[in-house]
Amino acid sequence: MPTNTDQASASTQRTRLAEPDVSITDYRWSPDGLKIAVQQTDQTRVAMRGIPDYLLEETALVQVRRAYPGEEPTRDRIGVLDASAVEASENRVAWLDWRGDTPDMILSFHWSPDGKYLAIDTSDLYAKDRRIYVATVDGDSPPVPRLVTADQDPENETYYFWRIAWSNDSALLYFLSDREEDYHVWAVDPVGGGEPRRLTRGTWAVAEIHPVDGGLIVVGEINLGGSIEPVHNSVTIAEISVEKGATSLLMPVACRRQLIDLSDDMATKVDIQFYSDARDALLKSITD
Repeated sequence: MPTNTDQASASTQRTRLAEPDVSITDYRWSPDGLKIAVQQTDQTRVAMRGIPDYLLEETALVQVRRAYPGEEPTRDRIGVLDASAVEASENRVAWLDWRGDTPDMILSFHWSPDGKYLAIDTSDLYAKDRRIYVATVDGDSPPVPRLVTADQDPENETYYFWRIAWSNDSALLYFLSDREEDYHVWAVDPVGGGEPRRLTRGTWAVAEIHPVDGGLIVVGEINLGGSIEPVHNSVTIAEISVEKGATSLLMPVACRRQLIDLSDDMATKVDIQFYSDARDALLKSITD
C-alpha cells in the first residue's frame, strides 16, 4: 500500500505562478479533467500599511498590503492550464486576453458542462458595473472573453448575491440579478448573447441557483396572508421546464386555463399536476 510519502514523491508540480505577494487564489478543473482554470491574484502594487493587531498579548503594528480608495488595487487574472503538461512553466498557462478591457474584480468563474467555455462574473471596484463574460477555450491560444450581459446600477452597494451557473446542457448561462425587483434568476445565450430572459418573478428573492437534470419543479408564490399568488406566465414556465429536462411540473390550479395555449408537443413531454394550497402542494411534491 502506498504511503503518504510515496504519494508526495510521485506528485508533479504543474505551475510556477506563485511568488511573494502573487498567489493562486482559486482553481477549477475542466469537466474532462484535462485542463485547470486558475485565478492568480497579484498584490505587488498594493501599498504596505501598518495595521494594529489587538489579538496579541501586546498590541503590535503588522505590515499588510491594503489599498485605500483611489490607490492601485489587487489585480486578478484567469488562465487555463494544460493538466497533462510534464514540466511546470508559466508559459504553459493560456491567460485570458481581455483586449484592454481587464475588469477590476473577478468574482467567480465556471466551466460549462461540455468543457468548451468559461463564464466569468466581474465587477468594478464599487459594485456599480457588473459584467458577465464567456470565453471559448479551444487549443493553446489565449481565450478571449466576450461580454454576454451587464448590469449597471449607480445605487448598488454589494455583489454578495451575484451568482452565475450553467444549464446542464451548456445551452444557457443563468445569473442572479436585481435589475427589476429583488434578486431573481435570469438566463442568457452564452454564445449569441442577446436580451436576457427572466425565469423567476415574485416578492421573494432567490439566494442560490443549482441547475439539476429532470425531477419535479414546483411553481408558486405564497403571500403574507397564506394565499397562493397568481402565476401569469404558466406557458413560458412549462416550456422552460421541458427544455431543462423536467419530468413533472406542479402548478397552482388557477394556471389550468392558461395552459390551453401550451403546444401539443410540449404537453406530451411533461406531467403537469395542480395544487389548491400550500399544504396540497407539499403533499403532492412528497408523493411525487
